[in-house]
Amino acid sequence: MQRQKHWCLLCLLYIGIVGCSSFIDFRQGNDFGYRVRSFSQAIRWSEFEKAQGYVRRREGEVQIPDFD
Repeated sequence: MQRQKHWCLLCLLYIGIVGCSSFIDFRQGNDFGYRVRSFSQAIRWSEFEKAQGYVRRREGEVQIPDFD
C-alpha cells in the first residue's frame, strides 16, 4: 500500500512538471540568438554604430566611443 502511494505521488509530480512546461515561453531564447547573430553581423561588416546599440553601458558611463 505504501509503495502504491509513492508511485501515485511520483506520477502526479511527473504530470505536474510536464504540464507546467507548456506555460514556459521558450521564444525568449530565440530572441537572444537573434540578437547575438545581429551583433556579430554588425561587427563583421564594420557597422560599429549599429553594434554599439547591443552593448549595455556601465552605470554612470556617458562617454561615446570613437568609431574612427
